[in-house]
Amino acid sequence: MTDPCEQPLCKSNTLYNFGPATNNPDNQLYGSARPGAQAQRCYNPNDVVTVKEVEEFAKFMKPHGIQHAVGLLSESEIATFERPPSQVLKQQGIHATNFDLKSFADEPALAKEVLAYMRARASGQKVLVYCWGGGSRSARILAFLLVALHSFVAEEAIKQVCRAPGTNRMVTPEQLQALLA
Repeated sequence: MTDPCEQPLCKSNTLYNFGPATNNPDNQLYGSARPGAQAQRCYNPNDVVTVKEVEEFAKFMKPHGIQHAVGLLSESEIATFERPPSQVLKQQGIHATNFDLKSFADEPALAKEVLAYMRARASGQKVLVYCWGGGSRSARILAFLLVALHSFVAEEAIKQVCRAPGTNRMVTPEQLQALLA
């Protein structure tokens, strides 16, 4: 069987590529694709994500106890939404923010901003980290948070994030080490 951390990203077997960061029953971290991406993972600037699709995303997340959503979308990705997803999620009762990881020149500095947000706003609450497809940017940040917040060894953090049931995520040791620098 191929290691899921080494597979190329493709479609997930679960809605929104949603899943926990770890198999620990006390897990508070989750990852997913963006609102509007129930199954579609390709970027197309002409496909508009409607407010209704973001509301459906929030409705899907609420039974999982998600209280905070941390987006990692670029400006061009946010431009594909009728309204910024963080605004719509807030209206649905989910605290939301966005960090543009894709175009931020200093990923380790941005990862530390996400960490500061987590410590200040979401301590002890369930947090969703999402990006366009839920498999790369969000996976890197989830692995980083497992190391920074929960003292995971880097290798174990990567294994936990990549092996969440039904999800398709990929993080390399080099990507995680770059964030930890």
